[in-house]
Amino acid sequence: MKVFTARSNASENMGVLVKGATDAPFVLVDFAELLPSGITISSAANVGLDRDSQTVTSTIVNATGTVSGSTVRVALLTGGSGGTGSATSGDRFRVRTTATLSSGGPLVFDTFILVHAPAYAPAADPTP
Repeated sequence: MKVFTARSNASENMGVLVKGATDAPFVLVDFAELLPSGITISSAANVGLDRDSQTVTSTIVNATGTVSGSTVRVALLTGGSGGTGSATSGDRFRVRTTATLSSGGPLVFDTFILVHAPAYAPAADPTP
């Protein structure tokens, strides 16, 4: 699991995650620095975009984030059709997480996902 912290002094809030083609990791986005006093996160939503900015949410990410205090848990998918199968090495995605606040305003964090093939796959044991 990768943890990203949304910062108040950043011009853009974003993080980068490199994942294997068949990996389906979780990402935590911590919005604590951006939450005004007394305001909470009511809900969170995720949108997945491919390199052509086409929506691929059902392929790369669960559309609903799980809120716990100041953090949002983002469930990434393998990247194959409908979240099954696997993405291809070299694929790039952006997951935009939007936390809706109890005051009505949004907080936004982008996670850029780079897909790679495993660098090394052990060969089968040659002994009979």
